[in-house]
Amino acid sequence: MGLAAGMSAALALTACNSGSGGGSSAEGDDDTVTVRGCTPNTPLIPSATNSTCGLNVLNAVTARLVHYSDNGEARTDLAESIATDDAKTWTVRIRDGATFTDATPVNAQSFVDAWNWAAYGPHNQVNAGYFSPIVGYDSVHPVDPDGEEGLGQAPTPGSTTMNGLTVVDDRSFTITLKNPDSTFPQRLGLVAFAPLPTSFFIDQGQEFGEEPIGAGPFILEEWVRGEKIVVKENQDYNGPSRPRVKTVIFKMYDDTEAAYNDVVANTLDVTDVIPSSAREDERYQDDLDDRWVANEKGQIQLLRFPDEDEDDSYQSNRLRRALSMALDRSELVKLAPGEALVPATGWVPPGVAGYEADACGQTCRFDKAEADNLRDNAGGYDGTIRITYDAETPSASNPQMWTEVCKEIKAAINETCEVVPASAARFNDLATDDQTDDLLVIDKTMAYPSIDDFLYPMYERYGVGNYADYSNADLNDALARAGSRANLDEAFTAYQDAEDDLINDMPSIPLWYVNSLAGFSDRVSNVKLDAFGLYDLTSIVVIG
Repeated sequence: MGLAAGMSAALALTACNSGSGGGSSAEGDDDTVTVRGCTPNTPLIPSATNSTCGLNVLNAVTARLVHYSDNGEARTDLAESIATDDAKTWTVRIRDGATFTDATPVNAQSFVDAWNWAAYGPHNQVNAGYFSPIVGYDSVHPVDPDGEEGLGQAPTPGSTTMNGLTVVDDRSFTITLKNPDSTFPQRLGLVAFAPLPTSFFIDQGQEFGEEPIGAGPFILEEWVRGEKIVVKENQDYNGPSRPRVKTVIFKMYDDTEAAYNDVVANTLDVTDVIPSSAREDERYQDDLDDRWVANEKGQIQLLRFPDEDEDDSYQSNRLRRALSMALDRSELVKLAPGEALVPATGWVPPGVAGYEADACGQTCRFDKAEADNLRDNAGGYDGTIRITYDAETPSASNPQMWTEVCKEIKAAINETCEVVPASAARFNDLATDDQTDDLLVIDKTMAYPSIDDFLYPMYERYGVGNYADYSNADLNDALARAGSRANLDEAFTAYQDAEDDLINDMPSIPLWYVNSLAGFSDRVSNVKLDAFGLYDLTSIVVIG
């Protein structure tokens, strides 16, 4: 199985070129585009950055082994190929001629050193966990016995390097995983996996964090604190994603409303946030006319059933299916301001590699008569159905919507239902300890764009997000088989089969997928946000 410059029967990554060219901006420079920015809250180090403010910049100035297509598929970037015979040991071949913006070459050591540094526990990198599937991670990042919040210190690592990473030659290295993982290359496009130049290690990233050196399509030219970050086209970039503009200025805004108003006035080219005030009654569509775009985002909202040890009233899958079919999703999403939500037809959102349309089938379609029939066959629910949501999280805190969900349940299957708002802290306790008999509104956002990230953590017996202790032996086996496939197409098909198995138990009810919204000036086109909600700066075109 291999990832190469074309998709074959074996696992493959496909490279594509987004083109090159010039542009214009709201500031009047034909080669410059201005976008809403915000101040990064950490140094601009790939393994230390997980906020949009910093990721937008690092996404522009770094390149990784792969980048993502519009449908979430990994395609070669700095990698020439990524191959395996067993989904456990991967051989990476790096593209010839790639260089950092300090003119030093990108080689195998650039990746191995970067990943070892990021994973090393004492460096306290927020993205260290991404490297946990690699053999030797536990030696460089031992478990802290009393957790990150505890008073005690984590044990001293027994090693500074993971023995699952081995440099073969200047352009090749191997990655050995603890367990087979057929979709492992899907995560290698995350910013955390960017290579680092040798200069990074001279001062352990102190200078790099202020002036990052990458191998991406842009180079950081200037950072005026509190005012702007300027990136310019990297003239030496020879990868697949050449930008169509010469300069991008991230103008710092503390207020998303101000940025939006500047886009409406055509004095800012792009904002990645449409404020809630403009979403109300879809005012932004009047303000911007056709100067807005809704992009698929790797995010889904679900209703999660409680652990059967807490409440066995939901044990019947007929009742679970009845609740799902009682909901008219196409009407409910209209209660969300703007084009923010799309009715879910499965447990995996579009824009994610391996996505299968209509995976949930009839069970996720509104059918009042069938819902009532299923409820009668199940014997109904013993008590009042309670729906608890996080009232402090913007994507979930829509009291009107959850009230309407309860009304639809009552109307379709004649069950009493009530809505319970919870603080973020209280909701987190309920969601992670699952000592509740409530239905919980769960917001699942992808870590990386692959179907397995929406299935394995949530529904595998020992998945890190399976707080309801759901377990189905057939599903566990199906997920294990999918993960061990040595062919990516076969792996995606196997994961889709596993998703189909969820219909039998309905451990959660898919509600809707979450879109990201962007607005732009009349001087640019082809504006996109990627599946992470980040700017796709290489796609923007200036039209006037």
